[in-house]
Amino acid sequence: ALAAAGLLDGVNPCAFTTIVFLISMLAYLGKGRRQVLVVGAGFTASVFVTYLCIGAGLLWTVTAFSVSRGLSTALNYLVAGLTFVLAAWSLVDFIRYERSGDVGKATLGLPPGIRRRINTTIRKGLNTRNLLIGAVVVGATVSVLESLCTGQVYLPTIMYLAKDPSLRLNAWGCLLLYNLMFILPLAGVFAAAYFGVRSERLGQLLRRHMGKLKLAMAVLFAGLGTLLIMTA
Repeated sequence: ALAAAGLLDGVNPCAFTTIVFLISMLAYLGKGRRQVLVVGAGFTASVFVTYLCIGAGLLWTVTAFSVSRGLSTALNYLVAGLTFVLAAWSLVDFIRYERSGDVGKATLGLPPGIRRRINTTIRKGLNTRNLLIGAVVVGATVSVLESLCTGQVYLPTIMYLAKDPSLRLNAWGCLLLYNLMFILPLAGVFAAAYFGVRSERLGQLLRRHMGKLKLAMAVLFAGLGTLLIMTA
């Protein structure tokens, strides 16, 4: 369940759109295969470490709330309610996309202001003299900004992790597994770009499967919400 949640979060349209833009900027700036490899390694490693730190912080916070039984239960129901809202929202996006075929009809995602800031961060980071350092900084910054969207899956997953005794004993191992699965699509996209796959083709791939992704996210949110209620 943790591995599946991490993988689905990694192909979340919020995260995947950012990767496609990053690849398109590399092509626009005329970066070669070696430079794509450098950026891919630095960006992927930075995203992994940043999300692992965010997860550790969330786990500590959720554990702190667990000191009070009533507060912990209330938080569980609150986050469960949020995941059911997100499940319904994703389902609506799925229906809209299936009817129109227009990706723009999907409304669950990052606010336009955050999206513009991410794109600006990527442009500036890829224009730095030291490309590896730029990629690391971009990866960390984008991870924090994107957590508004990807955290919709991350937080309820961590709350379930904190509630399940068998998982809580190996919390760090579970966080490592989640984040390894989260960066798997990212590493795959960079590998594709290294071997010459263009950003346009990646964008087409996202548009072609947008409906399936939205439906999968709806199922994931509903499942997480149910698990949180069961462990409240």
